[in-house]
Amino acid sequence: MKTKIFSIALLGFLAFTGQAQDKYGATEEQQIKCKEALSVYRTYRDQKQYEDAYKHWQKACLECPPIVTERLYSDGAKFIKNELKPLKGKGSEREQVLIDSLLMMYDLRMEHFGSTEKKPDNRCDIMGMKGTDLVKYRVADYPIAFKYYAEAVGCLKEKSRASYIKNYYQLMFNLYATADSDSTKNELRQKLLLEYLQLQKYADYGFANSTKEKTKEGFISCKKHLDDFFIKVADNCEELAEILADYVAEDEAEIDRKKGALRLLNMRDCTDSDFYMDVALAVCGVDPSTECNYAIAVNYLKQKDYSQALEYFESAVEMSTEDSDMEKLFMGAGKTASMLGKSSKATSYANKALKANPQSGEALMLIGDVIASSQGGCDDKMDGRSVYWLAVDYYGRAKAKDSSLAEKIGKKISSCKRQYPTIEQMFFVGLSEGASFTVPSRGEATKARARG
Repeated sequence: MKTKIFSIALLGFLAFTGQAQDKYGATEEQQIKCKEALSVYRTYRDQKQYEDAYKHWQKACLECPPIVTERLYSDGAKFIKNELKPLKGKGSEREQVLIDSLLMMYDLRMEHFGSTEKKPDNRCDIMGMKGTDLVKYRVADYPIAFKYYAEAVGCLKEKSRASYIKNYYQLMFNLYATADSDSTKNELRQKLLLEYLQLQKYADYGFANSTKEKTKEGFISCKKHLDDFFIKVADNCEELAEILADYVAEDEAEIDRKKGALRLLNMRDCTDSDFYMDVALAVCGVDPSTECNYAIAVNYLKQKDYSQALEYFESAVEMSTEDSDMEKLFMGAGKTASMLGKSSKATSYANKALKANPQSGEALMLIGDVIASSQGGCDDKMDGRSVYWLAVDYYGRAKAKDSSLAEKIGKKISSCKRQYPTIEQMFFVGLSEGASFTVPSRGEATKARARG
């Protein structure tokens, strides 16, 4: 019965369109009734008594013209969603009618308040809200919700809410994953790869221009969400490079295109192509940054030009302002310094990486590698073999932090154990198995162990 009454109320609400001269009604009597109805439901709303507010809000829909106030629609959506809470997912007739009514709220709001003095693009924002509730209450209708998000984001651009950007990209991925033809799948895949660049720019703008911490957190989450879905699509470096080469070629003079292409190639570690190096050098030539310096460093590293690689890694470290990048940059510089035999510098970068991420097994493993390679500089009266004890200590810590390194570390530990001093060598310096010993070249304590 309630459902039918509500439907009649909405029909009466729609029939009012075009009749009112004043926003409260065409006649004084209508204006008084409208103002009274608004006052009553707002009293319950302000006390958060939403069930009572909903009943009186229905009366306001009957008594007031549709142009009375935009809050009538936003409040209506809130009350309807409150009514839906105990019904969600049960498939009842009332649930379906309420969902239809909720979606109608957005349609009416767009019709009468699609553009306001403060929000000229209000319709676009409302369209995003409609998409959010459609996919919430009717998951199977996500292709329709995607169209709503596409319209919202296409219109709002960098002013889009984080949730619109995130959901738009995720629903596009869902369409790609469930596409029933190769042509549609390929078309959506290319769109996912290219749209990612623009959406990240929108998210960056939103983050930079947000004043509320919660909003900033929303854009951080949005950017990570985009990354997560992008990585699921960009699994072929050759294809990605071809798509991005075409994208850059559309406007060779636009440096932002090259920056975006470089970011994607770095993210997927697609650094072997000539296109990659061309883009990196072009970006660094115009606008030196952490990203392009890192890109060039990686390329030189693969060419085994370690001196040039270290120079660019260090430039990347010096220019970086993003905490999230620091571990990666420190590790790149540290590993390269280690390859050049710069043990002190390699250890320093590894420790910085550990400071950036105390859970970094890679950083601990690098320190172990540096120590294991320092036998010649250790005067421990055992041919410098105590360094292998300490190296194994670091390898053990690295394995405990990151189990994915277990196989690689296992080989390193086996190699080190073959280099331990013999029982005789330990005896001549007064050491027994398990005794505490400070490695001279490192000043760090470890336990004595004999070669097996």
